[in-house]
Amino acid sequence: SRHPCARLVVAGSELLEATPYAPLIGPTILPVLGAVPDAAIVFFSGFGNDAQEQLDTGMGALAGSTVMLLTIPWVLNIVGGAVDLIEKDGELSGDYPSAESDPEGCGRGNLRDPKGWNIFTTGIEVDTESIQASGWWMLVTCIPYVVIQIAAFKYVYYDDASYADAEKPYAWVGFAFCCIFFIAYLVYQLWITSGDSREDKTAAKAEALMQQGVPITAVLSHHVDGTTGGDEEAPVASSELPEYGSSGDEKPSTALVGVNKVILKTIKPTFDKYCTVPEDGGEKYLDADELNIVFGKEFGINKRADQLKLIFAEFDTDGNGEISLQEFCVGVEKFLKGTLDKDDDAEDEEEEEPMTAAIKALSAGTLMVLLFSDPLVDVIDELGDLTGISDFYLAFLLAPMVTNGSELIASYRFAQKKTKNSITNSLQQLYGAAIMNNTMTLGVFLLLIASQGLYWDYSAESIAIVFVQVVLFGLCFTKVMTVASGFAVLMLYPICLVGVYILESGLGMS
Repeated sequence: SRHPCARLVVAGSELLEATPYAPLIGPTILPVLGAVPDAAIVFFSGFGNDAQEQLDTGMGALAGSTVMLLTIPWVLNIVGGAVDLIEKDGELSGDYPSAESDPEGCGRGNLRDPKGWNIFTTGIEVDTESIQASGWWMLVTCIPYVVIQIAAFKYVYYDDASYADAEKPYAWVGFAFCCIFFIAYLVYQLWITSGDSREDKTAAKAEALMQQGVPITAVLSHHVDGTTGGDEEAPVASSELPEYGSSGDEKPSTALVGVNKVILKTIKPTFDKYCTVPEDGGEKYLDADELNIVFGKEFGINKRADQLKLIFAEFDTDGNGEISLQEFCVGVEKFLKGTLDKDDDAEDEEEEEPMTAAIKALSAGTLMVLLFSDPLVDVIDELGDLTGISDFYLAFLLAPMVTNGSELIASYRFAQKKTKNSITNSLQQLYGAAIMNNTMTLGVFLLLIASQGLYWDYSAESIAIVFVQVVLFGLCFTKVMTVASGFAVLMLYPICLVGVYILESGLGMS
């Protein structure tokens, strides 16, 4: 994509994959960033002499963003992440690597004919547990719409001033619900991404990045200050550890103590790939030549022979000429912290930590979009005056393309990885976008209604917004989705737009 905002958001999201917060990208981080410009448009539309009329622009942005993000990106993600659908054990499933060979769901799926595929025999497979949780959150966060609509229907025949006064208590209640749901959702996301499961997923993604050629210093540097499970300065000697490493011994590596869990889970496959397995069933180890290969081939770090000799001596804490898994993990952590081979590394160019770089990229991308929010309200208002088209319809069609373009592209880029994790992450992002609009953006809208003497007269728009979310809620229970089903979802976009027009013009909901 040539969209500069999108490039920054995508780059920041990919950098976050190398941090402990990678699981939050889809359901939380990208949706929050995407909702900020929409909330800003709603906020700026609620001020001025013609605030009530300008509020149509805010509603158009809210409705357009919610409906667009649940329809257009939905089909784009299914098309971008499409793999062959095959029958396994009597059930249709995506052609991804087996769970035994790819337990983390990071393996790329197969699409035999990318140019001539059939929309009925290709599609995606998702992690239904994660998608269903997001679907339930989306449905529950529709409650504020119900609250304000009770007032809208109840006092529909009041004059404007009385209408605004009568709706005010309902607007405050709806705003309170928005705040509660917003905080609860963020707390929930932090809770489900904590603990060992987060470490497993982080380690899998870190290993995948290393396989793509990203240096270990960039991938794992953020994790060196995490929980180590012990004192890395005084690691347990190999003789004190359970016997591990014999060809028939499959004791879990978590028996090791004094090492960083994420680093252990990330680099253990590399250790197992190059280590020597003694014939007598003793502990696995790396010798000097094997360590040199690991640094050069796997870590992408090239050192002189004398430097590598010093590094080996630092790793080999017991001086027996062999580096155990315990010593390897502790040595890598020290290397990342800069406490190992410090003088030689001082000449190397320091790489920016992924977390810092991600924050910079995401902030810059969001700020660039945010700067256009206030002028966009004025432009849509002027365009409506010139064309005679309602501000709502103009904002419904135009605002999402400006405010959510980067979010749309970022989601599509994730889907193109064609892994079960990436497509699940992409669809979670779309559900997350709806949740953020139901909480953050709608919360700002209701705050304006309650505090600025404005009234809510958007029954048709509310029905359209809730309708599309109920339909997408039903899809969250579907494990396999064909490309054809994606195009069916796409039809909801024009249906909602036409539906609003019919409800307003035909049934008088305006």
